[in-house]
Amino acid sequence: MSSRSIEERLQRVEDELAIQRIIFDYSVYLDSRNWEGFVSLFAPDGVWTNVEGTYQGREAIMAMLGGPNGGPAEAPKRVNYYHANTNWRIELDGDRASAVSRYLFVLRRDDRPTSALAGQYTDEYVRIDGAWKIARREAEELIPTHAEWEEIFLSKVRT
Repeated sequence: MSSRSIEERLQRVEDELAIQRIIFDYSVYLDSRNWEGFVSLFAPDGVWTNVEGTYQGREAIMAMLGGPNGGPAEAPKRVNYYHANTNWRIELDGDRASAVSRYLFVLRRDDRPTSALAGQYTDEYVRIDGAWKIARREAEELIPTHAEWEEIFLSKVRT
């Protein structure tokens, strides 16, 4: 039997579900190019690290999205790539939390879907004014590695 009250246990479930929602919304906003929604998932001083660099603060994250990964704010009628999230593990500690989750990135090539890469997100979250936000997210490409990704996929796209 748990020594926690029903209210404490319910709060824990609500917190985990809120963080799971952020994990999913991250991919939905990224794939649909909803940059405002994407950036809103981060704390004002949140940090996003990916293969292109480390970006701190919402303005820096938004500027990065307008660069190499940018494009029209509206979602394209035909999705050319998407991220699927799996295997999340969330650890709560008051108004802070950490999580690890996996992702699969699928890309449309030659008019059919191709599994492009798989990776892992390592996250830190903070509760601000009752809402969970990403304090730090590190995206790590595992299969293939970033160097392999560039060699295999990007060279073919450029030809």
